[in-house]
Amino acid sequence: MNPLKSESQPRSPRFSLKGRGSKAKLGIVVILIIILAIAALPAYLQGSWSSFSIAGLKLPVWEVKAPWQEPFPVKNLGQIRKIRDRGIEVPGWETLENGKLKIGGHDWSGQILGQSDRRDVTLFLFPQTDPKLQPGVEWVDLDGFFKWKVDSQRPLNFSVAAGEMKAKVRANLSLARESRRSPFGIPQTVAVIEWYAWEQGGDYSHSYWFWLDQRAQLKQKRVPWIAVALRIPVDPKSTLDSVQSDAEALAKIVQVSLMQNVFSNQN
Repeated sequence: MNPLKSESQPRSPRFSLKGRGSKAKLGIVVILIIILAIAALPAYLQGSWSSFSIAGLKLPVWEVKAPWQEPFPVKNLGQIRKIRDRGIEVPGWETLENGKLKIGGHDWSGQILGQSDRRDVTLFLFPQTDPKLQPGVEWVDLDGFFKWKVDSQRPLNFSVAAGEMKAKVRANLSLARESRRSPFGIPQTVAVIEWYAWEQGGDYSHSYWFWLDQRAQLKQKRVPWIAVALRIPVDPKSTLDSVQSDAEALAKIVQVSLMQNVFSNQN
């Protein structure tokens, strides 16, 4: 069955402040206030001075323009959206088939990539489609769709350059087993690489993107993102060490293609 042809512990002790004194409580309150202040800062910097009248007296007031109400535009959002329909070009690989996949209730792009004398690889892309859309559950959705049983995993750090653009990426590399209930219908051992890509880097954690985007909003900019996952069939006896080199090489090609043809392309 080809999925591209179908839309188809023990409980830990509860944390308690009881008996820890007022200093501990005060410290947590201060930390929460700092986090809220950082999150709200872009809204205040986007505001403007206005005035209102009381008993005929005009008083100045700072009107806040919340970014979650009218977020700054996302660069090349139209180009990013097109990925769901046509995928991307992967130099050195032939796209044997591509189409939309319904994963976790969302539309993903799926591409089967072929190369002579190598097993076919599947590339999955979930692009940002709205200025308000934030990454968060993409890896959970993929795990549920493929029913991967992860044997081992590790961070995969790599750097790429595309012309004058440079990027550092921290992806997640996993070795997983698939069951007969997977969309491909046969048990396989696969190497899986996952990361959120943007123009100047990428990371496996969605929280890393969140703080970058908050900083960009201080400059009235945004950080467009695309969730990327590579599924690479490997020998059942493979280890992370034995698959890392080939997996990293393909991940670099995908990241560069996104930087050159999507994030920086004005067409």
